[in-house]
Amino acid sequence: MRKQYEGRTIHENGFDTSSKKKPAIALFVVLVIIIVYISLFQADVGLNFQSQPEVDNSVPVVDNSQEAQQDDNEAFQEAIGSDNVGACDGIDHPVKKKNCEILVLSDMAIDNDDISVCNNMPDYTRECSDKYYNNKASKTGDPSFCLQSTDRDQCYFGVALSKSDAIFCNQIERESIKNNCISIVG
Repeated sequence: MRKQYEGRTIHENGFDTSSKKKPAIALFVVLVIIIVYISLFQADVGLNFQSQPEVDNSVPVVDNSQEAQQDDNEAFQEAIGSDNVGACDGIDHPVKKKNCEILVLSDMAIDNDDISVCNNMPDYTRECSDKYYNNKASKTGDPSFCLQSTDRDQCYFGVALSKSDAIFCNQIERESIKNNCISIVG
């Protein structure tokens, strides 16, 4: 049963269905739907977070404490002093360990004048070879060794420094390194 009251239609349940109230009701319904959706979404996300493990074991955890750094430095010095790549295994930090292995291998190759030493660890062959050829070029002053290095700019920089001759700086392709070479050797 409907009643007319001051131009509005009032239903027996007490709701005013006049056109002025319809947008407000629609807005209210939309807000309720959004709130329910967000509540469900947050609950779903919360369940997903709870079901995941707290620690991701695929990423190595590195101890950066002073004690760990000291231990790594001691292992590094031992490895360098003994020309023993296995001594680098005592280093926990992955980047320091890699640098240790490359340095020990390249030092062994240089000391023995044997580039084949660099093939002992295939993952580091390029880095070891570059250090070997860059070192040979610097020690002998012969820039032809730089042609066998993949880091030719650093190799030519080393030759320019060892010979104190900026002419070798002109072989450097990267402008920042070339300018640095010229300003130092100059």
